[in-house]
Amino acid sequence: MDAKYSNMVEEPVYILHPLWIRCLSSTANETEFSVIFFIDMAGQGLSMESGLYSWTYTLTWDKNKESWLITSYGMG
Repeated sequence: MDAKYSNMVEEPVYILHPLWIRCLSSTANETEFSVIFFIDMAGQGLSMESGLYSWTYTLTWDKNKESWLITSYGMG
C-alpha cells in the first residue's frame, strides 16, 4: 500500500472472499476496480464488521518499487 497507509492497524480477519471484481478504468500507470467482497472478522474489528461490502480500489504503478500500490480505497 501507499505510504499514506503506513500507520494502519492490522485487523483480525478470518475470511475475505472476493465475489465480484470489475475494472472501471485503466491507464498505463493507474487502474481502478470495483470490488464486492464478503469479510468475516475473527473477533472485534476496529473499522469493519463481518458482512458484504462494495468498495473501489485504485492501484498506481510505482516505478521505483516496480510494483502496483493501493493508493485509494473505500466504499463506493
